[in-house]
Amino acid sequence: QQQTRAASCLSAVETPPSPLTAWGTGISDIRDTQQAFRNQDLPEFGPELSSTKDLGIASDDKEAQLAYFKDHREEILQKLQQHGAIVFRDFDLMKEQDGFQ
Repeated sequence: QQQTRAASCLSAVETPPSPLTAWGTGISDIRDTQQAFRNQDLPEFGPELSSTKDLGIASDDKEAQLAYFKDHREEILQKLQQHGAIVFRDFDLMKEQDGFQ
């Protein structure tokens, strides 16, 4: 009877098998594929934009920062699409919830 209890305890903690992985198509020559990727002209990821260094706007001048975003909205969105991200530096506007949205 003890063996039956031990067996039922063990079966309760067994992990079910993982589903099988569905692999994509095979790569015939990985070195050629890697070299082709390295030769691509990829845009810089996440360019930085500093309120003080790049724009000459004081880090605490929230009004001027907001005006910059309103005036350059399309340019900023284009950079975001091209690079995947933009790192904003020295923008006090973004330190508060209202300015971060």
